[in-house]
Amino acid sequence: MTRVQTLATSAADGAADALHEATLTELAHALEADLRSGAACEPALEQALLGAIHSSLARAHNAAQPATARAALSQRTLRKVEDFIHANLATQFSIDDIGRAACLSIYHLGRAWHQTTGQSLWQYVLQCRVALACSLIRHDPQAQLGDIAVQSGFECYSQFIAVFRKLHGVTPGAWRRMLH
Repeated sequence: MTRVQTLATSAADGAADALHEATLTELAHALEADLRSGAACEPALEQALLGAIHSSLARAHNAAQPATARAALSQRTLRKVEDFIHANLATQFSIDDIGRAACLSIYHLGRAWHQTTGQSLWQYVLQCRVALACSLIRHDPQAQLGDIAVQSGFECYSQFIAVFRKLHGVTPGAWRRMLH
């Protein structure tokens, strides 16, 4: 098992409730080294790393807030929601589906998620889908972008392009050309 896989596994398993800044730095360096080595990263590994980093940042943000400003989402519920999203990225699902998985009303879930993480739940879903698309593009640079959009769970190609451009500042095709 590589160093990156070991770090991702321990982070994804929730070995600690909150990853420390040093661990985050180590994860980032390990991912960078793995990508620079030219070895193909498994998309699931990259997703686990991105999810662990995002969760850690959300927890750190949450811990920095005064107790009165904190949301009602427990770490367990936060993980349950993230697990559902990551397990279903390639499929079509709604906020209702996420709410059912977390056993929360969509209204409470939306408010609590935003208070906990500082972003809307659907924005997080779109970021995860774009991260999956980036991983798929890196893994198979010759793949059709329309196929990648479908595999990443986007409803249509135009939505994929719009969200990708909003998050990365360039289209998926331009981003792929910059990689190679």
